[in-house]
Amino acid sequence: MKTIRPNRRALLAGCAFAGVALAPLAVAQDDAELNDLELGDDAELYLGESLSLGEEFTLDPDGDQVSSAAPQSKQLLGGNRKFIYQHDLAYIFTDPEEVGSNRSSLRFQWNRFIGNHLYLNVDVKPIVYLPGDDALEVDQDVDGELKTKELYASFTQGTTSVILGRKIVVWGEAEASPVTDIISPQNIQDLVFTSLDESRLSQTMLVVDQYVGKHQWSLIVNPDIKFDEQPAVATNDLPAEEDDKDVELGLRWKAAIGRADLSLMYADVLDNGAVTRYNARTGEEETNYYAAYSMFGAAANINLGNTSLKIEAAFNNKRAQGIDGTAASLAEYDLGYAESDEVLFAVNSTYQENGLREWNYGVLHTEYLDYTEHFELKERRLDEFYFGVSNRFYHELVEVYLEYQYEIALESSIAHVMASYRATDNLTLQVDVFNLDNISGQFDQGSTIARIIYNF
Repeated sequence: MKTIRPNRRALLAGCAFAGVALAPLAVAQDDAELNDLELGDDAELYLGESLSLGEEFTLDPDGDQVSSAAPQSKQLLGGNRKFIYQHDLAYIFTDPEEVGSNRSSLRFQWNRFIGNHLYLNVDVKPIVYLPGDDALEVDQDVDGELKTKELYASFTQGTTSVILGRKIVVWGEAEASPVTDIISPQNIQDLVFTSLDESRLSQTMLVVDQYVGKHQWSLIVNPDIKFDEQPAVATNDLPAEEDDKDVELGLRWKAAIGRADLSLMYADVLDNGAVTRYNARTGEEETNYYAAYSMFGAAANINLGNTSLKIEAAFNNKRAQGIDGTAASLAEYDLGYAESDEVLFAVNSTYQENGLREWNYGVLHTEYLDYTEHFELKERRLDEFYFGVSNRFYHELVEVYLEYQYEIALESSIAHVMASYRATDNLTLQVDVFNLDNISGQFDQGSTIARIIYNF
């Protein structure tokens, strides 16, 4: 954004639910993906969520590819393809009033099976930034880039699946307040102007899944470490500095037990959020520092019929924390920043009413176990709540979505209203209105976004 640039760590603490504020946009843009895929009881391999197949096809119980949309399925080079044209136009209607986003894109998705063991997936998106878009430099009228969301090959043999290439990995269950979803970082440089789906950064990684009955064991090895570019929320022009880390690791166990999906996770990653690192001797700000930390997490998704309950908990070991830069803080923290263990706990619930209305609500608690008065964020604990409701009307062609999220200690809030109209099977028109209040104690903004989405 071109307006106030609040501190990033405090901003994230003040709107940890921001990802779900964009969830309806992600659904509209990324309706070509399925979360989970499971073969029949007589199949050899439980694929789980390792393969994210396009909506154009699925697998029969014998593992053979079949069309789920025949005869509408589009074919290219022996696989299923889809194009998604989208234009976004966002306007900030609070002072200073200006265009926030003006961009067109043409997303290309393609996937196919080769034989019984190899699966290929391509998901790329060329984007053209038009006059007024926040991604342009001051002297630019137009610019473009090619974003690669996913580009990988998956090989399965028996009960083992191996994925190599550009991939996005989503962990956890509590979508409204994720606390364990740290493998694929989110780039919030545009904040509300970019959907959760669009903001995730893909990385070139190796993912190995081993299935034993209903149990899934996953290993993630990621040498392609990325983090938030953060130009929209940085408070300074300091250079970025990364912790000395060559590879990120992730381990997860997941199993279906009764009506619940349970997960245990461990990750050793580079923090997606930077802290300002001070020179302890001179007291000057030196870098935006990205430190490494470890996460131990657990998640559960419990199906109760029309109601689902999603629970997540995480323990973050020695995560970097910003300090206030006073002489006392520099004397106590000679690294130029602080470290603290963190405990996060989230509970979300979704209720489906009559197939047309959906209610969502959740809470998130964050505790800084090694908090001192020298932390930049002057709160030992944070508590947030989230509420949302969506309803479909007019033969399910019109959808209206309302949500509100509020952080109690920081008195920060985000309100969001979305309305969409499915004009044809391929064309969707969508309008969103956002109001950000007191984010990081200083950032207020109102904006609206109009989108045209056409699939072919």
